[in-house]
Amino acid sequence: MKKFPYRIILLLGITGMLTLSSCTGNNSQSTPQAPVTPSGVAVKLSADNTIVNAGGASKLSWSSSNATACVASNNVGNSMWSGSKTASSVTSTQTLSNLVTSGDYKLSCSSGNVSNMQSVSIKIIPGGANSLDNITPGQWYEVPNSKMSSVDPCPVQPCSYSGNTGQFAVMGSWSGGVYDTKRDYLVVWGGGHADYAGNEIYVFDVPSLHWKMLTEPSADVTPNVAHYADGKPSSRHTNSSLVYDTKDDSMLVCGVSSVYGNGYALPDSDAYSFTAKSWTSLGVIPDSPNGSPQAIGDIAIYDAKNDRMWCHTVGGSGALWEFNLTTKGWIMHEQSELSITASALYDSKRHRMVAIGGYGIRQVIGWDLDHPDSAPISHTTTGAEGGRALESIEGPGFDYDPVNDVYVGWNGGDIIYTLNPVSWVWTQVNPAVGNSVIPTAAVPAGTYGRFRYIPSKHAFIVVNSTTENVYVLKR
Repeated sequence: MKKFPYRIILLLGITGMLTLSSCTGNNSQSTPQAPVTPSGVAVKLSADNTIVNAGGASKLSWSSSNATACVASNNVGNSMWSGSKTASSVTSTQTLSNLVTSGDYKLSCSSGNVSNMQSVSIKIIPGGANSLDNITPGQWYEVPNSKMSSVDPCPVQPCSYSGNTGQFAVMGSWSGGVYDTKRDYLVVWGGGHADYAGNEIYVFDVPSLHWKMLTEPSADVTPNVAHYADGKPSSRHTNSSLVYDTKDDSMLVCGVSSVYGNGYALPDSDAYSFTAKSWTSLGVIPDSPNGSPQAIGDIAIYDAKNDRMWCHTVGGSGALWEFNLTTKGWIMHEQSELSITASALYDSKRHRMVAIGGYGIRQVIGWDLDHPDSAPISHTTTGAEGGRALESIEGPGFDYDPVNDVYVGWNGGDIIYTLNPVSWVWTQVNPAVGNSVIPTAAVPAGTYGRFRYIPSKHAFIVVNSTTENVYVLKR
């Protein structure tokens, strides 16, 4: 099967056959100053999370100078923080888990008859609620201490899977995510080309407001293949090709966009079961009459009405494909060209797939999934210019708000744009009066599915980089 290189222009001028080109383009942490007593005994104590959901955890860090002994205590009877602790100028850490009661945690260090003490307060949010429930409509919230880099499996590179940029490429290199509505997880998966070979899955747990690495990276990361030696899918740019299957509790992946290594596209598709905690193959997208399917920048949505994944391949061989999750079979429908790096959503009310954005082209395209053999409709929009600008950028944030029945677009900052699905008019929506949080800029390679609607909170969540915090907008 013929493979298509991603961004052929990247290959021009490369002189070494073995050279890989890279594609990458409100903090609640307590950091009290350490007062020094006349004796010179000093104590530092901090917590990485001072606001914790019931049952959550916080890591305490401490150090001392000129002290021979340190003793921990607290006012809530927590046995994990009590008794003798290391007295050293080298920072020590201890994670307090299963926290259920707000309290003060103290560390007293001494030398002879002279002592010094520091404390930190940890507030517990009752079960069933968290900080997001206190946000008022129109307000943004920056989740403290929510950088995905905190769970980087290889923070000191290189590892066998580090590639040119390491974990950063999971978001920075044309990669997206899905939203697991069963667990309230924002799921992020990506990398690929020469940027990153790691194929681990990350989730941001909305109930606990913490990142987790759900799977480990494969050890054998042979380049230019759809699956590594352990059978798991290889690392790749994921664009808007990831969907969450609510019936089977799985993340579905349509095609291989810019595989780790040479950056070629492959037609292999896969599913990760959150229940079974394992990957399974969905086979390959068949060739269309126009040629081999071009999987670089495919778009996909999950159709809960019929339990289907709909996937549109890109380029001149582009076509709308229907994957039946019961029979595990592919069916090709209309054939049309689609530019790479679009973002797609599923309009559950109208049973429609809509895509906007693209590489060097303006696109707003809709597919009627009740009539999949009909040609898609290219819509002309009016209204806010900021919204219309989203139609010609790579991978804008784009998802459906079913409560307000609008499509919501975002590309950095505190302003969102809504698109009326009937009139096709864009409206600029400014944050509420008093909002003080402004999310960081979107990465040039696009946001894709890392901007998602949270049904349980009637809010949107977005993350721009592995080294930046997560943001939430209450609707």
